[in-house]
Amino acid sequence: GLAPQTNYEFYIQDSCLGAGLSPWVGPFSFATPCVVSSMPYYESFDSWSLACWDSVGGNEFWTPYNASGGDQYARADFWAVNGGTYYLTTRPIAISVDAQLRFDWSHLYSGSYPDDELIVLVKTLSSATWDTVLNLKGPNNFNDPTAGNFNTPGQFVNAEVILDPFAYTGDTIQVQLIGLSDWGPDLFINDFYVEQAPTCPKLINVAATNVSFNTAT
Repeated sequence: GLAPQTNYEFYIQDSCLGAGLSPWVGPFSFATPCVVSSMPYYESFDSWSLACWDSVGGNEFWTPYNASGGDQYARADFWAVNGGTYYLTTRPIAISVDAQLRFDWSHLYSGSYPDDELIVLVKTLSSATWDTVLNLKGPNNFNDPTAGNFNTPGQFVNAEVILDPFAYTGDTIQVQLIGLSDWGPDLFINDFYVEQAPTCPKLINVAATNVSFNTAT
């Protein structure tokens, strides 16, 4: 009947037969683990704080951003901090079928602060090693041109990441979002999904070389 991911304290008293009761000893503390979520998993960021998510690891914290219309996003306040690290780790999620991560982000790239970055990592619960599955940085990868220059989101950009089925399918994972601030415009995250991977994923990183009149690689 205890709540998941909650710190509790308890005391102990001994019954000494005919000699009465001992003094209370304590408090002793323990924490209950999170309940593992099943797929499909969805976090809207509309309710804060986030159930069973963790912000340990950085020197700054993600905060809620209240948008018009009642929507709420996760916000890393890059504009206020130089050298800030913002960690946000999901609750455990059981990967029952081949899966993908999908979420929306918004951040305006600034040439004055080119080192703003978003890193997405994944690990299984039994592993201590995080695997980088997405790294957004620079004008081509980390720019929502509709976002404000300081601290307002734009229309958002969708990110989709297929998880390696040999590494994660049939296991339980956590996902970690890390924002690295170079004092640029704020970073916003919304509508985070862990869902079944599409049977025909989108093409990414398409490039053409050796282009001639009627051929190309």
